[in-house]
Amino acid sequence: VLGVFKYMGFFAATISSALHLSLDVPQIALPIGISFFTFQAMSYVIDVYRGQVAAQRSFGKVLLYISFFPQLIAGPIVKYRDIALEIDSRSVTLKETALGLRRFICGLSKKILVANTMAVAADLNPDFLLLQEVDVDSTRSCHVDELALTRQLAGESYCSTFAQNYDSPYLFWPLTAPHGANRAGQVTFSRCPIVSALRRSLPIEEGVMKVVDLDRCYSVSRIPVTAPADSSGRGEARELVLYNLHLSAYTSDGTIAEEQLRILFADMLAEYQRGSYIIAGGDFNKDLLGNSNEIFGVSGEDYTWAQPIPPEMVPQGLTIVAPLNSGTPVPSCRNADRPYGPDSYVVTVDGFIVSDNVSVTGAWVQDTGFQWSDHNPAVLNMTLMP
Repeated sequence: VLGVFKYMGFFAATISSALHLSLDVPQIALPIGISFFTFQAMSYVIDVYRGQVAAQRSFGKVLLYISFFPQLIAGPIVKYRDIALEIDSRSVTLKETALGLRRFICGLSKKILVANTMAVAADLNPDFLLLQEVDVDSTRSCHVDELALTRQLAGESYCSTFAQNYDSPYLFWPLTAPHGANRAGQVTFSRCPIVSALRRSLPIEEGVMKVVDLDRCYSVSRIPVTAPADSSGRGEARELVLYNLHLSAYTSDGTIAEEQLRILFADMLAEYQRGSYIIAGGDFNKDLLGNSNEIFGVSGEDYTWAQPIPPEMVPQGLTIVAPLNSGTPVPSCRNADRPYGPDSYVVTVDGFIVSDNVSVTGAWVQDTGFQWSDHNPAVLNMTLMP
């Protein structure tokens, strides 16, 4: 059967070409899974023929074995004798069903939320990778340790640091589908050795607004570098300082959000004045383009959480780099109050701040269509100046 469906056309075409014949090459539609079904059936017949297992009297159970695709994760072929007992004495309980569903959901979450996101980063092959909202033990991600998983997927070519952004016993926001218990933070990956790193807390609102906001911080990672050679032909030893941040979104009047920025800018300016190279990246929860509504053709009347950063707040020597694709602009974030579609509110809140001794050669948003997250990755190309 397998030879007819898979190889008759191949052999006919090969013989016709080799012997210069004009044989009719049959065009046979190939059934899905024909090889799997054939070898499954063969393994059953061989086991019974050799007397290694009794013949199955239930035709339905034979069909179950032949069509049992999940066993593929154990290898290309699982012999019938290996699972005959499980097929014959199979029992289903509510507890085991629930356990199986939980395992499936956790595995799917790892694939969609972590592995697919890291695959986008792998395709870009970055020297530095800044991640936010990496869950360590959270209800919303089925308590999957995303930190361990991202480090495993990144591989040994990267070193990394983790800064816990928040550890919330229970977040009641959004009201219709609360986040629940969450522990998450920022992860900084670097191909260059990170010699030191620290976490710096940021202020958040008190009172009732604390119910809908979370603790905030940014991480500071130091990487020793040698500046490009100047006119004398010598390069100076300096530090590249990476800031990984995730600022507040849900604030009552923006006062706390601006205070967070003032603290961040003051820290970065002090490092820059010491001669360091400064690069900050992450989720600012601010409209970095300043006019995302116009650029993306959306109405922001009902969405006021992402306001522009006042230009006068940015110290001299530092520059906000808002990623913007040439041609067709791509937003970095969508509002998660509804399934993503043409009427979704979109904005660019993810981007970078660099010091004047960092030359930016490109910044854009990688368009993933928000398949795995409410954010698209922001990308920065840069070089360090003398």
